[in-house]
Amino acid sequence: MIPEDVRNRLASYYFLNSIEESFENKLVDRLTMAMLQSNEQISENELVDIGIKLIKEYLEQ
Repeated sequence: MIPEDVRNRLASYYFLNSIEESFENKLVDRLTMAMLQSNEQISENELVDIGIKLIKEYLEQ
């Protein structure tokens, strides 16, 4: 089994190099909006949950 850090770095590299710009913009916009609406009190875990939901919706299209 590969180390978790290596796996995360590879996944990050793949994601950043294969994501469509329009989806990246949508993801950034939605996460920024969530931070602003919560007065920047939203946790990183909550942001990840929002991001995962958007990614799943994107992949189902």
